[in-house]
Amino acid sequence: MARQGITWQRVRYPRPEAGGDAGAYRLRPAGAPRGRIVAAHGAGSDALFPLLGIFAPLVHAGFEVFAFDADGSGWDCTTRLDPAAARSSTAAALARAMRGEPELPTHLLGYSLGGTLLLDTIASPPPYVRSAILLSAPLRVCFGVRSSIAEMLGFLTVHTLREIRRYGPWGVLPAAGGLKRRAFPYRLSAAHTGAFGYVDAVQETLRAADPERAAARAQVPVLLVYGEGDALVPPSQGERLAELIPRSTLVRLPRASHWTVPIHPRTARAALDWIVAHTDAGTRPVSSRDPLIHRSPSTETTAPIDSRASTASGGSPEPTDAAEPVDAVDARRDARR
Repeated sequence: MARQGITWQRVRYPRPEAGGDAGAYRLRPAGAPRGRIVAAHGAGSDALFPLLGIFAPLVHAGFEVFAFDADGSGWDCTTRLDPAAARSSTAAALARAMRGEPELPTHLLGYSLGGTLLLDTIASPPPYVRSAILLSAPLRVCFGVRSSIAEMLGFLTVHTLREIRRYGPWGVLPAAGGLKRRAFPYRLSAAHTGAFGYVDAVQETLRAADPERAAARAQVPVLLVYGEGDALVPPSQGERLAELIPRSTLVRLPRASHWTVPIHPRTARAALDWIVAHTDAGTRPVSSRDPLIHRSPSTETTAPIDSRASTASGGSPEPTDAAEPVDAVDARRDARR
């Protein structure tokens, strides 16, 4: 991405509610940004994986992306996942993304647990937040032997093969259980035993977040993207959120699993179309040309979205964001995999 005119900066900021310092990557376009995306990843991953396929088109279309490591995540961070404090993580990242920067039309994007946790922020958003995108955001995780096997099988797609070019054969594998925990550490605030003990912590975090109550209070238009083959977060949970969120649009991806929703090309196109529309045109009636797009019955006005291809144009005290060569960042992350 550095060769394509994208500047990467590693950002550190204090996160006392989570007991340490958090980190983020600020991805800048070549020119002045037309808008900003603050992005949250899923449980057990990090700020860049597996969302680079969504970030790249946005940056090339002129948007800045501020992708932050969730509480308990990040190889150079010191935070811990505290179910009671996690719901404030998006607001903290949003505040850090704005510090010393011009106010821009801003959109929140969250995958899996990161999507659920941003609901609390859009229930009472700053005026510059225009919209939000939730990818496979859970109300609860349906974790078990059958769902795990189904997800492993669902991961074997042509979209996964394409991502090998981006992450490498080992890098494209999602962190699960004890797999790849050197590259993707997961620090918990309470004792949870076993390789999958973090799943219990995630369930506790979801209960503490009270996502259904937060969804009903959402103040901005929300795009929901769910996979019809998702065994961990069934699409019925997306339908429930679409019922609750006053202005929502639901996109269902045929055969997509939980792990493949963020790397599906339709997801990247839908996200770009949605963000461009809500940045440039305010709020307008949603387009219904795509048969996979379902508008919430309670929706009155939202921006148009076309999920077909778009060609939109395009810790401590921390004094400033210190730019760091992307090759150096990648080398350290790869060494831990």
